[in-house]
Amino acid sequence: ITSIFIGICALIFASQCTSIFETRIIISTFWQAVILSPLYFLLFNMKIPLKGLFMSATIGLTTCILWNINIKPSTKIDGLFPGFFANVITVLFFYFLGGRQKVFSKEELEKMRRAEAVQTKKRPSVRDLQMRNNTILGLCLVFLQLMPLMFNANSLTYSKLLLTLVNGTMAILLIFGGSLELFANEKRFQWLKITTLFFCLPVTSAYQVVTSTENGLSLITLILSFVVMFLSIKREQVNKLIFTCGFIALITFIAYLKAGREINWLYFLSWHHLFYLLGFLAVLLLIHSNLHMLQQEKEQEKYRERYLMARSLSHDLLSPLMAFHLLVGNKKKIELDEKESQLLKNIANEMGSYIDDFIVGGLKDQSQLKLEDLNQCVLSCIEKQSVLQPNLDIQLQAKETIFARVDAVLLRRIINNLVNVCQHALPNGCNTIVISIDHDPLGNTQILLQAANGGFSAKALNSMFIEDQKLGDEVELGISFNEFQDIVSKWNGKLELIAHEDNAIIQILLPNKDHDRLITKA
Repeated sequence: ITSIFIGICALIFASQCTSIFETRIIISTFWQAVILSPLYFLLFNMKIPLKGLFMSATIGLTTCILWNINIKPSTKIDGLFPGFFANVITVLFFYFLGGRQKVFSKEELEKMRRAEAVQTKKRPSVRDLQMRNNTILGLCLVFLQLMPLMFNANSLTYSKLLLTLVNGTMAILLIFGGSLELFANEKRFQWLKITTLFFCLPVTSAYQVVTSTENGLSLITLILSFVVMFLSIKREQVNKLIFTCGFIALITFIAYLKAGREINWLYFLSWHHLFYLLGFLAVLLLIHSNLHMLQQEKEQEKYRERYLMARSLSHDLLSPLMAFHLLVGNKKKIELDEKESQLLKNIANEMGSYIDDFIVGGLKDQSQLKLEDLNQCVLSCIEKQSVLQPNLDIQLQAKETIFARVDAVLLRRIINNLVNVCQHALPNGCNTIVISIDHDPLGNTQILLQAANGGFSAKALNSMFIEDQKLGDEVELGISFNEFQDIVSKWNGKLELIAHEDNAIIQILLPNKDHDRLITKA
C-alpha cells in the first residue's frame, strides 16, 4: 500500500514540476526541514518520543512554507534553512524534555559488539542452497523465454507473446517465490517450481515444434525439456510425469500432422541458436548439480545433527573422540607407524559407535515427547554435580512436583552444562546455585538458575558462552548457548539469559502439561 501511495504521489509531483532545478529545491526542502535532524540524532544514539518526531517535522515544514510565502518575496532567501533550524530546535527540546534518552543502552551496545566479535562464516543451509539455485534457474528460464522474442520478432504472434509473458512471469515468481509467504510451504513451492519448468520448457518447445519455422531446433529442445523434467521430480512422481510427457508428445504429434508442417533442420547454427541450446544445457546441468549438492548437504546435515546431539548428550565421551580424530587427522605432522595409526582409527570408530548407540531417533519434537518429572531431572543433576563439584552447593526449590513434556536425558544434559558454566559466574563469596521449578505468571512451566544471593555476573556468563561458541566454531568441542536454545525450542519452549545491569539469571520456559505451546497472553 505504501509503495502504491508513494508511486502515485511521485507521478503527481513529477507532472507538476517544470524543471529539474525546481524539483531539486523542493526535495531538499522536504529532506532538510523534515527528516535530516531526527535522522542524525538517531545515528548518534539520541532518542526522542514519537510525538516529538511528528511535532518537529510539522514545525519544520510549516516554518519553511510560511517563510516562502511571507518572507522570501522581500528577502529572496529560501525557507529551507529556517525550516531546518526550526526542526533542529524542536528535536533538541523534546530530547532534553525526555531526559536525554538513548536508543541503545551501554549494556545493549556492549552486547552487540561482543556478538559481532564472534560472528563466523556459517555454512549455507539446504534452504539457502535451494533458494540460490532457484534464482539461477529462474534467470535461465527468463533467458530462454526472451531468446525467441529477440531473434524471431518477425514471426511473433499474439499467442506466442502471451505464452512467453506467462512463462516469464512464472520464472520471475520462481526467483522471488521463496521469500513470499504464499510459498513458504515447501510442498507448495515445489509445485510452483514443477509447474514453471513444465510450461517454460516442454509446453513452449512443443508449441514451437508446431508453429516455428525452425522446428528442428525446437524438437531438440523438447527432448531436452523432458530430460530436465525427469531430473526435477521425486521418484514417486515419475509415473505421473511419464503419462504427462507422453500426452504432450502425442498432442504435439497430432497438431504437427494436422498443420501439415515438416521438420526443418537448420543447415547451419548461428550464434543465437547456439546460445539457445546452451541455455537448455545450462538448465539441465544446473538441476543435475543442484540435486547432487542438495543430496550432499542433506547427508551432511543429518550427520551434523547426529554430531550435535552427541556433543550435547555426552561431552565427556565426545572430547576424547574428537582428540583421537584430531590426532589421526594430523598424522602427517607426527611420527606414527601404520599399526599405531590403525589402532587410533579403530578406537575412534569404536567410540563413535557408542555414540550412535546412545542416540536413538535424534531430537524429538514436542508431539513425540512424554511427561517427565522435572523435579527428579534436577535432583539427578544435583547428585551428579555433588560428586563432580564437591565445593559447589546446588539447591532445588520446588513447592510441588511439576511435569512437562521434555526429553529427560537431554534436559539433564542441558542443566548440567549450564551449571558448569554458571559456577564460574557466581558473585564473590558465593558458592551456591539455586534451581527453582514453578510456574510463571502466565501458567507456563519455569526452571530458573540463579545464585543464592541474587544473580550471576552477566559479563562473566556472556564471556563464557562466547568462548564456548568460538570453541565450537573452531574445533567443534564447545557447547554453545544457541544449541541449548535450539533444543528447548524443539519442545516448544524457550531458553533465555535474562540480564539486568550485571545481574543475570537463566530461565527455561516450557509449556505446562495441559498445553502444547507457551502461553504468551494472560
